[in-house]
Amino acid sequence: MDLKKLHLYLYTFCRYFIATIIISYAFAKLLETQFTTQPSVYDKPISSLSGFQLTWYYYGYSYWYGTIIAVTQIASSLLLFFRKTTRIGVILFLTYMVNIVMVDFAYDIEGAKGMATLLLAMGIFIFVSDYKVFFKLLIQEPPLFDTVERPNWFTKFSKVKYLYIPVVFIGFLYY
Repeated sequence: MDLKKLHLYLYTFCRYFIATIIISYAFAKLLETQFTTQPSVYDKPISSLSGFQLTWYYYGYSYWYGTIIAVTQIASSLLLFFRKTTRIGVILFLTYMVNIVMVDFAYDIEGAKGMATLLLAMGIFIFVSDYKVFFKLLIQEPPLFDTVERPNWFTKFSKVKYLYIPVVFIGFLYY
């Protein structure tokens, strides 16, 4: 089999698999079957709760937070279903999926680590498959206003950033 065809099949499979699984997680949040805590947890001291219980209690405290995550997940899934919107969909997907994987590992959420890592790896595969476009867009394209004539004083004043940036870091670190 041709490697390009195999890549296409794997790329398409990853897009559809991610979209399908993420939609199921989104609806679990909307139907309140995810981010819910059992009433028995409320009577336990915080120190006796597992990372899973703490995380679910924390995220489940606010319904609208879960709803925003669900809407974002649905949007990225719908974008991943279509070839022309895959790039936007994968960027949106990776923004929240990296966070989910970090939470799963930081709070030792056993049942979710494997699937979250698999979905993240598939998302990275989709992103890297289109690396030439992203590299051109994010690195090679000239910045906004690059072709606009700048006054001389403006160019000189822009060198202040080399003093300003360290001052900001040191200022926030010590104050």
